Amino acid sequence: MRRHSGLSGILALSLVALVAACGGRDSLFFEAALEAGGAGNHAGSVSVIAGAGTLSDGGAGNVAGQSHGGAAAHGGVPGAGGSQGGAASRGGAPGAGGSTGGASTAGSGGQGGMACPGGTELCQGACIDTRSDAHDCGACGHDCGGGACVASACQPVVLATHRDSPCGIAVDASYVYFTAGGNVERVAIDGGPTTTLASGQFGACGVTVDAARVYWVNLVFSGQVMSAPLAGGAAETLADKQNYPFNIVVHDGLLYWTNSGNDTNGAGVMRMSVSGGPVTALAKNQAHPVGLTVGSGSLFWTSTAGGAIRTLPLAGGNVTTLATGQGDPLAISVVGTAIYWTTDGTGQVVKLERGGGTPVVLATGSNPAGIVADERNVYFTDSMGLIERLPVTGGEPSVLARTQLGAWAMAMDARNVYWINDSVDGSVVKLAK
Repeated sequence: MRRHSGLSGILALSLVALVAACGGRDSLFFEAALEAGGAGNHAGSVSVIAGAGTLSDGGAGNVAGQSHGGAAAHGGVPGAGGSQGGAASRGGAPGAGGSTGGASTAGSGGQGGMACPGGTELCQGACIDTRSDAHDCGACGHDCGGGACVASACQPVVLATHRDSPCGIAVDASYVYFTAGGNVERVAIDGGPTTTLASGQFGACGVTVDAARVYWVNLVFSGQVMSAPLAGGAAETLADKQNYPFNIVVHDGLLYWTNSGNDTNGAGVMRMSVSGGPVTALAKNQAHPVGLTVGSGSLFWTSTAGGAIRTLPLAGGNVTTLATGQGDPLAISVVGTAIYWTTDGTGQVVKLERGGGTPVVLATGSNPAGIVADERNVYFTDSMGLIERLPVTGGEPSVLARTQLGAWAMAMDARNVYWINDSVDGSVVKLAK
């Protein structure tokens, strides 16, 4: 409930006392008498009280709230109209101001504000229960994107289920792409039937997408980098005999991926054109690199065996080790100058500024796995079945969803976070941010 200023409160109490003194007049109305030549200037009355001011010998009537301007007698100056209506409690909209009276005519009073009943808020001109409304969940304008709103929190939406061990996930403006059971599929962000873009892919895992094609890697000893047109058509092998390719990203017409096998068999960070051609090893001997992302003109990846976080400029240059001893780092996300990752060995969510310094542990959990971040929050999965969020500045994590068995890789857009539940009866899930 809004609190009025001290002056408004005093005036309201004074008005109540005045009504009582007037011998039982209707409590919603009052009269204020101003002496000759005096200026009426009573501000801040609440919007549900209306009255008429009387005036003699040229005084100015100026009673605030839903009131009438004073009528000027004996050639006095025009009475001022009622000022803007008082602000109603529980989110009511302020009333409009009154008009200005003529030389012998009272101005009309302002209209009081709209008041919403308890437990509701004024959203786009309507009183809404933000505890349960799926379009205004927890706050006006927070849409759950097809999910329910329970206790002011959006609930997860299952986009696909009964999938065999989903592994990778990506999103564009319209669809969510995922790999599961040897298939590459997509489903509309708003839900609906799934479409299989490729099948028969042994070990399909990391996936990424551009405007024309979807790309993925087959996570086996002599694995492949593959692609297929979004409009439909046959899958194409872009690179073969890759050493357990794990994650893949596309940026400016180039593909980057991690070969996560051991160093003697070509583990490293690789690059090639989206149209095929030679494969370039950008970084060799990277000790089981897995997580990979692009941000701020550079590549970033995690190396599980060495517990390292490393980077390399997209334009070329030397590999820089940003952190070591990170306890099996898995997924990685970059926003501006901040780098975030999860560690499987130590169960942590960690942040590091690109300029250097010591990594900061933001959260400690059971088994954090996937991670995405924006300018405000970090979202991460816990393989114990939790989806959590915490501010980029640190603090206590909030649990957004539970019972997400095998929650693993994540993706994000402006509205939602997405993840896969890597289990025998796996699923693809979204949740409004």
